[in-house]
Formats: sequence, structure tokens, C-alpha cells
Amino acid sequence: KENADSKPKENADSKPKENADSKPTEPKSKANIEAPKFPIKSASKKHANAAGENDKLPTAKKPKTKDDIKDMVQSDPNSFVNKRVAKDFDGECFFGKVTKYDDTEPPPFWHVVYDDGDEEDFSSRDLIKSLKHYKKHGKDDKNASD
Repeated sequence: KENADSKPKENADSKPKENADSKPTEPKSKANIEAPKFPIKSASKKHANAAGENDKLPTAKKPKTKDDIKDMVQSDPNSFVNKRVAKDFDGECFFGKVTKYDDTEPPPFWHVVYDDGDEEDFSSRDLIKSLKHYKKHGKDDKNASD
């Protein structure tokens, strides 16, 4: 005997209930969950080839980057005295040597004497750029000692 408070049980073959808006209410299940409409980042490819496809020999140590040189310029500015540098003037590469570092007045600078006798004071940005240029073109330096 059913009392008035009890709800009728639905069997597996029954139709979904309808709500007040006349839309069928589906039973909640994983199959009925919609995917979000916004873009989703895919999983990292780092683990995609975990089966051994990425088993490569270790690579050589990276050469110093601009940031490494910048850190060195800031941490040990005197270490660049007597270093060779290169600078491009109108498409021609000129080589020189850092002769001194002066930080008695801000901003500090490195004094450079070029092989042709010209002189110039470098800011830290100029020094970093010229060291990079020398790294690329230093093989053409006839006065290189190191």
C-alpha cells in the first residue's frame, strides 16, 4: 500500500520527466555533459612521447647569452678591462680593446681604444653589444691575443 508522501519509482524504460518549461529533463550522466565553448590548452607535449621517442643524448652546454653577459657586466665590471671588442661603423667592422672601467661618476663607463687609434667610452649596453659583435666577427681580428 503506497502512502501519499511516497514517490512512484521509475523503471529503466520510463521516459524522462518534463519540467515546467516543457523541456525534457535528462538524467545526469557523464555522456550528457557538454564540452566548454572556450579554447582549452592541450596537455603538455613533454609527456606525449613517454615511450622513448625523446631519448636523445644530452646537448652541449649553451653558450653565454646576452643576459649572461649583462649579469657579468653588472656583477664584475672590471673583468672586461683588456678584453677585445668589435663595432660596426657603416658596414665596416673595427676592433678595439677595453682599457679601463670608470665608475667614479654615474653612469659608469668602459673606455675603448680602437686599433686605428680612435677612442670611445662605452655604456653597459654598448659594451654588451660590442662583446656580442666580437664573438661573431672576432675571427677576423688581426690583433687578437687570446
